[in-house]
Amino acid sequence: MFTKTIKRGLLWSLVIISVGFLLFTPYDQLLDNAKQVLPWVSTAIILSEALFITGLIIMALAAGMSVRHPWRLRRELKAIFRTTANSRLFWVGFWINVIGAVGSTGSVCVALFKVLPVQSWAIILIPLADLLATALLRLWVISYRARERDLS
Repeated sequence: MFTKTIKRGLLWSLVIISVGFLLFTPYDQLLDNAKQVLPWVSTAIILSEALFITGLIIMALAAGMSVRHPWRLRRELKAIFRTTANSRLFWVGFWINVIGAVGSTGSVCVALFKVLPVQSWAIILIPLADLLATALLRLWVISYRARERDLS
């Protein structure tokens, strides 16, 4: 427990130090770099988010759910997985959703690499933490599917 707190503290220290370095970077340089990457980053993020949402909708439809209330989906995840463990449509939507989630985070990370000075690259740990959470959630879904298959 104590080492986990130290690791978390070191991670946030790196991010704060990176933000500090970022404050001393000339604003014009950051703005020019951002203008260079904006067209492809915005396109990549829009496409990735479209894939992410499309995957969610396909998964919901495979589960026989209405898409009118997407915020309710989170509360009903286990019921969705129980009814769709062997549904091909669900898993097509799942993998489309994964591609969208990884694409969004990957686009942001690459853009930050291009825009930020080297001293501020630790800021990229924040979207990478999001990517890790995404991967863990997807692994949980895959392991849940394996358990459901073993039970049936």
